Amino acid sequence: MNAQDYITMYDRAERDAVNFRSLYQSVADLMFPRENKIISTRVAGEEKGSGVIDPTGIMASIEMASGLSINLFPPGQRFYNVVMADKALNEIDSVKRVLGKITDISHQKRANSNFMLQANETLRSISVFGTGCLFNEWVPGIGLNYIDYDVGQYLIRENSKGRVDTVMFKIPYTVTQAIEEYGDRAGESVMEMYKDPSRHNEQFWYIRVVRPRAVPSRFEMPFEVTDISIKDKVIVYEGGYEEFPYAVPRWTKSSGEVWGRGQGTFALSAVRGLQTLKRDLYECGNKHNNPPLEVLESFEGEVKTFPGALNFVAERKSIGAIEQQALGNFPITVDILENAQEEVKKWFFNDVFVQLRDLKGDRRTTLEIRERLAEGLQRLGPPIGRLQEEWLSPLVARDILLLLRNGELPPLPPEMHGKAFKIEYVGRLAMELKSQQARGWQQWAATGAELSQVFPDVIDNINVDSGYRRLGETLGVSVEDMTSADERDQLRQQRAAQQQAMMQTQLAAEAGKAYPGATKAPEEGSAAKKIMDAVGV
Repeated sequence: MNAQDYITMYDRAERDAVNFRSLYQSVADLMFPRENKIISTRVAGEEKGSGVIDPTGIMASIEMASGLSINLFPPGQRFYNVVMADKALNEIDSVKRVLGKITDISHQKRANSNFMLQANETLRSISVFGTGCLFNEWVPGIGLNYIDYDVGQYLIRENSKGRVDTVMFKIPYTVTQAIEEYGDRAGESVMEMYKDPSRHNEQFWYIRVVRPRAVPSRFEMPFEVTDISIKDKVIVYEGGYEEFPYAVPRWTKSSGEVWGRGQGTFALSAVRGLQTLKRDLYECGNKHNNPPLEVLESFEGEVKTFPGALNFVAERKSIGAIEQQALGNFPITVDILENAQEEVKKWFFNDVFVQLRDLKGDRRTTLEIRERLAEGLQRLGPPIGRLQEEWLSPLVARDILLLLRNGELPPLPPEMHGKAFKIEYVGRLAMELKSQQARGWQQWAATGAELSQVFPDVIDNINVDSGYRRLGETLGVSVEDMTSADERDQLRQQRAAQQQAMMQTQLAAEAGKAYPGATKAPEEGSAAKKIMDAVGV
């Protein structure tokens, strides 16, 4: 592809995104003012959120992002375990040890980076708009580094599998910045303007396209990055990545659409209605506090309405408030507003993330409260599954490969070479969403144990080894802490040998009691002879 082909690709993607960018702008104005430079033009230092009368949408979206963060990434705890996609490999001791180290070191390196700062911005974008974009890289001297991109900064394309595999940016550079970034390849127009120091701050636009390489080669990285000067229509930079460096999750997605839809897009009409209700409430309060007046024509002078004012009138009732019905029904307006605010909070799952706050005076037991929390979290199953698939799994997998390539992880044993990792999530949300499976197996196994008292053969249907191991995985137990099949079988063999030795010792003791002071061997075929033979006497 030449430079013009890339520019055409960008322009087409920009046209396709017009409706979503317009929708996102409307959402940002009311729920995410910091990021409301999507299709509107803003200047540095401009007041943001001035058109927001009721901030419930803003606060509820922050609550949702915070709830997702604390449940996806429990502070001070692992939120995933690294295992191999091939389960048989997880039984090998050397593989188990390395997987445990990979899990620990990757968490440690990420905790020492700017991950939480940038990931929380991504979660806010996912909650409000429904689309997020987080970039990860390795920076020498810094380590793992992450960059969250505002939804108005990029365009995306999907592959045939519905995965986002292309991200495009439009980047403004001053003449000085362009020279610093691209050198003498910055473009003819930039190089010409660079000769005049007075024009070094003039701005030029560039397009960056990151996508799968059109003709894969083992000598080149699978993903290409290409920068193009829009003014000069030339390619100014070409590079690549070993993996796609942008994780682009969508909260939920309608058929035939590429961009995601977040809870903010669904709550938009409700949040707009809140602005009207709040405005009406203020107007109603202002009318009550400073009501419109009726003034007789016979009154002379200006009506004074400040506290303690005296108006001298020629006749009584020269000044009076318009009848009460014109002032609005204040209590009903408050009730309607509060109901509307609660509705918006539910759109953002605040009733899921802050349930305990609303249980003042509640007499439920700890178990009942936990069940209520679990029930609420299970409502998030489908979108959380998408977040794990489109955001966390590719992000963590690339982090691990970056750490491996930069010597931050132990060497992999031969069994792991060329084999795929699998990420198993153990955060609170992941565990609650898996808890039904765990409870189901426990109940089924317990029922089988009870039935076996009457129908002994029923217990043969329960694969205890497989089920108990899967139960541990569901509860978030690291594969490093589970015995392998070989270790388990060895322990059972040792236990069987110990039991056999104990039985022999007991039989020998019984034989000794049966023949106290015996001076001759027992007769062949007798019970005593059989006991002596069994214990090896």
